[in-house]
Amino acid sequence: MSLRWNQLNNDNAEIIREKVVLPYEQHTQHIKETLQSGDNHEQAFTNQELKDLKLKTSYVHYDHNWDHIKDMELQIQATQEQLDKLALSNSIRRTNFQKKRESSDAVELLLKSQQIVFGLQKK
Repeated sequence: MSLRWNQLNNDNAEIIREKVVLPYEQHTQHIKETLQSGDNHEQAFTNQELKDLKLKTSYVHYDHNWDHIKDMELQIQATQEQLDKLALSNSIRRTNFQKKRESSDAVELLLKSQQIVFGLQKK
């Protein structure tokens, strides 16, 4: 069992080396040679290499956009918190105004009742 397992691991390692590591090494070597030769690098790259580079840069832009989206979400959250504070403040003001209005109505009612009482006492 362990011999078979070792053989599978060796086969997998060889496949990974063949499919991933070697093409990457060749690609990076090609880029180094192109940059060292001073040729126009866009002409020296193949179409597939340009597509790969564009794909990699699109991931960078995606990451940048994701950070921007997260920043905007934080700003929206902060704005929402400010709006909640303002709404609470307005609610408190409204409640205080309502209490003052009720107390002034009560005072006015008390004054009218006293006028009636004084009016009756005078008669």
